[in-house]
Amino acid sequence: MLTIRCSLLAVALIAAASSAVAETTADVIKRIGLVERWGPVCDKASSMSNDFATISADSEPPLLVTDAVGQASSLRSVVEEVEIVSPTRMRIKFRAADAKWGLLNGFAFDATLAEDIDQQTKEIVRLRFMRLVRSDGSVLIREGLNFPARQPTLWMYRCDKPTS
Repeated sequence: MLTIRCSLLAVALIAAASSAVAETTADVIKRIGLVERWGPVCDKASSMSNDFATISADSEPPLLVTDAVGQASSLRSVVEEVEIVSPTRMRIKFRAADAKWGLLNGFAFDATLAEDIDQQTKEIVRLRFMRLVRSDGSVLIREGLNFPARQPTLWMYRCDKPTS
């Protein structure tokens, strides 16, 4: 009798596992509302002090495009993983994937972002880097402070509504 129950349990677990479809990184980005253009001051042009990040989930892996000083200097990265770690924190892993990154091209980055959520719409309205570590171990941001300058990171606001 125990053998039959174990066999039935095994069959049920295999069936459940095969019916579950893993969510892609693009799916997660769409589900949590990151398909946007984000920036510190949305109605001002991009500059070194007002850089924008655009996340697109139209491809797999999704793209993260940073535009610091206009279209000519856009840098592309691929988003490898997005994980919600708490109600107010997410973790994003991305890799520099553009020759314009220079010597940093190919490096991976592990970021933790604070998120501020509108309680009525449940949408993320702004993001802030709290931690950023490069794959060579360099800590670029710790506890919301840029290193080595120890200046607070800026909140990045939702600048566009998603088109899809």
